[in-house]
Amino acid sequence: MKIFVIEDEKASIESAKMQLGVDHELVFFTTAMEVIERLFKQMAIENQGPDLILTDVNIPMGDPDCYSVKEHYSPNDMIPAGLVVALKAAVVRVPCLILSDSNSHRDMIGFLLDATQFPRTTGAPQMVKSWTRPDRVETSIGEGKDWLGVITYFGGIEKLIERLTTVKGKSSI
Repeated sequence: MKIFVIEDEKASIESAKMQLGVDHELVFFTTAMEVIERLFKQMAIENQGPDLILTDVNIPMGDPDCYSVKEHYSPNDMIPAGLVVALKAAVVRVPCLILSDSNSHRDMIGFLLDATQFPRTTGAPQMVKSWTRPDRVETSIGEGKDWLGVITYFGGIEKLIERLTTVKGKSSI
C-alpha cells in the first residue's frame, strides 16, 4: 500500500517508518509548501493519489515562493493545510484519509468535519479522524505517534485495503 504521511514531528516520522515502513511504501511531507510543491503536483500528473493519507490538520507553512504570503506568514506558522489535503484527496479519489491531531471539542475544523461527516459522497475518500494526541510509542529520537494504533482504531489495515479495492474499482465521478 502507498501511504503519504504529512507530519512535522521528527519522532512521529520515525514511528511511521518503524510501524508502517516494512510493509508499505511511505512518502513523507513536513510542511504545507512541500504538500503543494510535491504532493499536489504528483497527484495532478498521475490524476490519482496514494492508497492512504495520514495527515495532521495543522502543519507548518514552510517557505512560500509568493512574496505577499511571506509578508503574513513565517515558515513555522501552523496552518490548517490538512483540510486542503482532504479536499484534494476527494477530487483524485484517495480511498482513505486519516486526520490526526484534530479534536471536535477544541478546534473548529475538527468540529465542522464531525458535524458534516465530510465527505460521504460515492467514491469520495473514507475520512476518519483520530484524537487530539494519539497514543505514543518510543522511537530512537523520542516519543512518536502510534500510527498502527490509529489505523487499528479505525478498522485496521484490512479494512483500509477493503476500502481501497472498492473505491479503485469504481469509475471517476
